[in-house]
Amino acid sequence: AGLAPTQALLRMVSATASRLDTKEAATYSEQIFRFLLRVLDVRALSPPSLAGCEADVEASATSALVALTMKLTESRFKPMFLRLLEWAAAATSAQDVETAGGDAGGRTRKAREAALFGVASALSARLRSVFVPYFRYLIDRAVGHLAGGAGSAAPKKKKRRGAAVDGGADADGDSELSWLLRVRVVRALHRGMLHDAGGFFDAEKLERLVPPLVAQLECGAPPVDVLLALAAQCSDTELDAGIGAGGVGAAAQLDMAGVAAAAALVQLAVTANSDVVWKPLNHRVLMATRSPALRPRLLALEVLVQVVERLREEYLPLLPETIPFLAELLEDVEPAVEARAQALMALLEDVSGEKLDQYLKI
Repeated sequence: AGLAPTQALLRMVSATASRLDTKEAATYSEQIFRFLLRVLDVRALSPPSLAGCEADVEASATSALVALTMKLTESRFKPMFLRLLEWAAAATSAQDVETAGGDAGGRTRKAREAALFGVASALSARLRSVFVPYFRYLIDRAVGHLAGGAGSAAPKKKKRRGAAVDGGADADGDSELSWLLRVRVVRALHRGMLHDAGGFFDAEKLERLVPPLVAQLECGAPPVDVLLALAAQCSDTELDAGIGAGGVGAAAQLDMAGVAAAAALVQLAVTANSDVVWKPLNHRVLMATRSPALRPRLLALEVLVQVVERLREEYLPLLPETIPFLAELLEDVEPAVEARAQALMALLEDVSGEKLDQYLKI
């Protein structure tokens, strides 16, 4: 077996699932689901015949699972999704441990969680507002992963004062998988907020998401080889539209993982539609502009530019807090930061209808 026959089989499964009627779906969904769960373990098991092709196989299995979902009633889909959650959190079997070379711990769990959030993002894109309520099962896990833990149930270690922010690789050194999981979590949350038409993401939930999402701006960039893998697996021009578009110099220095986090924060502001969330969000993003590293400053500026662009006059009550930070950014030693700060000032002047120079002389 190899990639071509595996993908051919998965295309056949997807096509078959999409043609099932209600009665047939009720009869065969269990067998199809069990088969697809096994395929979604491809990253954890790493079969030699599919070495280097795990992402392609996982993507095909995800598409087939979405096709199956479209044929299920709510009463059948919900227990299936709950089983997917249990599968992602479960320890591997003895057979899986042997196949995966003895790694029964973090890597397998991480691979399954990455698959879970990939499926969640795909389901959210297809089902849109219908899938949003299922984020009640994902938010705790999402916060845990973005905070750097193995999951919501894992106890967090206290960070020493002054310790550097981790760049993304976990203690097991599995940098690519760690970054993939983070970005997929961010993508899934973004889609959930984007399609929330019923107010599921209320102020309490959104405020809880602000710190871990801003933390994605503040950490170090992924290594170059990881960036290439992320670009191949997680790029989404629809979700990232506008981020970095106005600053050529800045855009060249923005990595895909950072852009995904920035875009999600902009969507969070739009979904919130309330200064109860806007104020803490604006403050945390402004504080990120004071980072000694270039990446957080550029990403934070992108968030500010896009939030002002989307909120327009509703952003003006936040202007007094923003002006001192803007004054600092306009004198930044990095040309890309200074240029983007100039763009932000021009946008704020356009929205407010007045020149800001007099307020910047502090």
